[in-house]
Amino acid sequence: MGEIMRLVRRVVVILLSLFCCLGPNSGHASNGGIYTDLFDFDGTHGANPFATLTLNGGVFYGTATSGGTSTFGVIFSFDPSSSTYTDLVNFTGNAGAFPGSAPAATLTLNGGIFYGTAQNGGASGNGVIFSFDPSSSAYTDLINFTGNAGAFPGSDPLATLTLNGGVFYGTTFMGGASGVGVIFSFDPSTSTYTVVHNFDGTNGSLPEAALTLSGGVFYGTTAFGGASGNGVIFSFDPSTSTYTDLHDFDDTNGSLPAAALTLSGEVFYGTTAFGGASGNGVIFSFDPSTSTYTDLHDFDGTNGSGPFAPLTLSGGVFYGTTMNGGMSNLGVIFSFDPSSSTYTVLYNFDGTHGSLPEAALTLSGGIFYGTATNGGASDLGVIFSFAPLLPPSNLTGHQKKNNSGARYEWFNGLKWQTPTLSGTEAAGYNIYRDGVKIATLSPSTLHYNDHNRKKGVKTLYSVTTINVQGNESSRVNITVP
Repeated sequence: MGEIMRLVRRVVVILLSLFCCLGPNSGHASNGGIYTDLFDFDGTHGANPFATLTLNGGVFYGTATSGGTSTFGVIFSFDPSSSTYTDLVNFTGNAGAFPGSAPAATLTLNGGIFYGTAQNGGASGNGVIFSFDPSSSAYTDLINFTGNAGAFPGSDPLATLTLNGGVFYGTTFMGGASGVGVIFSFDPSTSTYTVVHNFDGTNGSLPEAALTLSGGVFYGTTAFGGASGNGVIFSFDPSTSTYTDLHDFDDTNGSLPAAALTLSGEVFYGTTAFGGASGNGVIFSFDPSTSTYTDLHDFDGTNGSGPFAPLTLSGGVFYGTTMNGGMSNLGVIFSFDPSSSTYTVLYNFDGTHGSLPEAALTLSGGIFYGTATNGGASDLGVIFSFAPLLPPSNLTGHQKKNNSGARYEWFNGLKWQTPTLSGTEAAGYNIYRDGVKIATLSPSTLHYNDHNRKKGVKTLYSVTTINVQGNESSRVNITVP
């Protein structure tokens, strides 16, 4: 069944490429920041990473879906301080020392031990739940999925495990009573596996995304199923075993949600890989208290297409990747500010240094780290870092009368602080009045006075950060007075 999933992925890539090609050919230039290709997978040490990197003690841990000594994928570590890559586990398929194949889910850390899933392999070939202790390099095959029935119903687990009170919860993409996936729990202290919900198509099918816990209730998505067959947002209360279909995607507002939901305040944010105005996917929000779904941004191909990764929240702004679209149609890194609905392409993948990213970004020390599924020296994927060039923070404005002389009657004053992340150093700031640049300032100057203004007349100001390469961040705006 894993071959089916990989085929679905490849079809998605082709379809997204076709959608992108229907739009304008012009791309979006980078809005600054430094992208670094840190490691190129070569097959021998893994290939085609799908999963988000997990940080532990300054070292990243992850998986690659193929490659390694047995070609069934690997668990690896990468130390960014020394650029040291280590192949920790080579999966061995249906049997052998390390049962499992094609691990696609992010590793979950609990008590110094990593827990994860492989979508194939194990005794029945339907995937496994495993643990890995980095201190002893001990790998343990915990559960072997058994398909539609059997002792451990479910197959093709793609989603990251979510921990709640010492028990892991997750989903399988296929298997279970209707063959279209399950929600399960697994207690590692007793090795107890329980199917807590069987998807049936009408209430969702083929879940790919991890569960997000909020207020004791899990929230998630299915890639397909629901009223229109385009996927659903659902909740599951483990205390009552209550499953609720909260929202049915209808293609116009998104289709095929493959990424986990990200919580900000009391509202969930997420993406769909298809649907929306151009068919290239959307960014959306969902407020469970009011059941309000909002389509916030429609990808158009030139600014990205086919987001499969969860959004990463930092400083009130979401960061993410798309698998396709952008200048080379190989994916982008983007930011989205929900307070202003500002979407910005930060980097366009070029193939040489990575392509087709499907993993979320992991933040460490003001720098984002991630993987791209393809591209790099062997076209088998890369580990990368991206230090974003961010706009100034805490921009304020005021209008005052100048009392120092008759030359100026009123002036508008602006103040700001350096960007909230230190991934790249600011070389200066640009000031815009009603969209027109009026000044460029040194990096030590964190204020600006615009003279000869009329009392009470509102003026829109924007401030951006620039770096030594001349790149410019997105704009932060304020109206004065």
